[in-house]
Amino acid sequence: MSAHSLLCERIAVAKELIKRAEALCRSQKGGIEGGSKLCSRLKAELKFLHKVEAGKVAIKESHLQSTNLTHLQAIIESAENLEEVAAVLHVFNYEDKYATEAVISSLRRKSCLSRQLRREKKVSSRCWKSS
Repeated sequence: MSAHSLLCERIAVAKELIKRAEALCRSQKGGIEGGSKLCSRLKAELKFLHKVEAGKVAIKESHLQSTNLTHLQAIIESAENLEEVAAVLHVFNYEDKYATEAVISSLRRKSCLSRQLRREKKVSSRCWKSS
């Protein structure tokens, strides 16, 4: 795939992700904490890609393959697949059964973490509720 066609593909993906992120934020009553931050990051990525397209920024094809869009797309897809998402791009602390502190970022739900996540990460069954 040529650099130009990859760039065009990335621009199209960025535009589509912005629409999905905005729709996601509108779908929740009262919005989603961090939703505007997610949209801002997507718009900044799109702005950068437009600069590359205009020739204002010279980058290698490998840089186009490793943009932030993959990470942001995963956040959107996860939020779309979960119910009652309270926040995205939010960092919070928790203590597991061994009383060690860790940081979880990305998605926070109004209800308890799913059973699968507790099994995989051995997270306590403590709930995090939005304020």
